[in-house]
Amino acid sequence: MKKAHKKVFKYFFDKSFIIAVNMMVAALYVSSFVLTPEKLSSKNAQKARFTSQNKPVSLTQISHLPEDHVTEGSFTRAPEFTDSVAIPRVFAAYLPAELGGITNIKNKQEIFVQTLLPHILKHNEDILADRTYLLRLRRIVDSGNSLSFEQRLWLEDLAKRYNIKRVSFEELLKRVDIIPPSLALGQAVVESGWGGCKFARKQNSPFGLMKDKKRLLTFDSLSEGVKTYMDTLNKHPAYDSLRRIRAQQRLEGARPCSLKLADGLLYYSTRRHAYTRQLKQIIDVHCFKKYDCARLATELKS
Repeated sequence: MKKAHKKVFKYFFDKSFIIAVNMMVAALYVSSFVLTPEKLSSKNAQKARFTSQNKPVSLTQISHLPEDHVTEGSFTRAPEFTDSVAIPRVFAAYLPAELGGITNIKNKQEIFVQTLLPHILKHNEDILADRTYLLRLRRIVDSGNSLSFEQRLWLEDLAKRYNIKRVSFEELLKRVDIIPPSLALGQAVVESGWGGCKFARKQNSPFGLMKDKKRLLTFDSLSEGVKTYMDTLNKHPAYDSLRRIRAQQRLEGARPCSLKLADGLLYYSTRRHAYTRQLKQIIDVHCFKKYDCARLATELKS
């Protein structure tokens, strides 16, 4: 391992340990916490049987990130991110109400990113597990072999979850793919003003998803809000352009690029091109693309 690489790796894990300890201590003192451990649904349990990425991991859930924790250590301040740098599996149940009143802009931005990023990475991790197994099944079929009954059942269930009436590897691979963290963070900033919008905070809806023309969708948790946002980009007909751009990048052997995918979000806002220009600017100015290399730690350091 190169010396520079070691330095970044050590920097992050020294800091991540402090973050984890601070947030666990905070959890003991905040009486309003609503901690709901992630449970494996029957559908997810079935999926786990078919994937090799079902190793148990340690999760820590807290209500929100306290403002003062950023002074002790912050993964947003790591010099650079590489595929070897991992984010602690600490999940806040909601954006802190204090975000609307934090005057230190840097702290506000860091808390916002640190709250959302683990959720984004977690749902991308789940999507990638499905995609990996999907690619495995396609290789089996391409080699002239038949799928087992359980494999066909899993494939049909996946198609149903992604609103595909007839199983098609091409269409499934176009939809079952990650949303770059930089794109998700950029849209959350544009839609919620770094969490400053009280409706986005109270309704766990930082991506501006609408129930109708006047009302935001409301979610029980921030995790649910992030998942629905990703599902929307991967399923809704309005974002077929984004999915085609991403599929082409995959064919070229490239990682999905948020700045290019932004062109597929013309119908996310009535502002059309003005919206996509602002989104690209946010991603670029705040160096969000560095988070595209981030991943969740296999286990929470103790």
